[in-house]
Amino acid sequence: SVAWTGAAPIVTEALMERGADPNTGAAATLTGFVFPLIPTSTPIRYVDDFGQPGLPGCFGKPQRCAVTLTAEPGTGVVTATAGALDAASPTEQAAGVAFWIITADGDRIGYSGLASYDPGIGDGVAVTAGQALGTSTRSTTFTWERAGQRINPYPMLVATRPSDA
Repeated sequence: SVAWTGAAPIVTEALMERGADPNTGAAATLTGFVFPLIPTSTPIRYVDDFGQPGLPGCFGKPQRCAVTLTAEPGTGVVTATAGALDAASPTEQAAGVAFWIITADGDRIGYSGLASYDPGIGDGVAVTAGQALGTSTRSTTFTWERAGQRINPYPMLVATRPSDA
């Protein structure tokens, strides 16, 4: 796992769409954040596609409001932060989120469905940052909510591990 070193994410504007905290306007961070895919010898690619067209639901607009990470199928997926797993609602599942990690501060970190899940991974389970969740399909969608608003996770991902793209 690749853990955040504390380097400040680069945020170009005080907007959630740019990775800012909705409460302060400063770069949003998560204590103990771990990059959600385990690095391998093959590239992991992701771009800032937060505002690209997708299913309705984010800010009431037809936008994805997530970042998609692509890697070789079977790449290990880990928890980005400590918290408790929570199954997504049917509406959230239709929008591409299979489950959430709910942090002690109330942030919600969403993941799309995985190709496989590790034993013991399920609704209500407490997890630690960097804990194995399972394996990816070719793409893993990663979403972050704070105070009921979507935050672009791209700056935090880059602060943890620059994109291979």
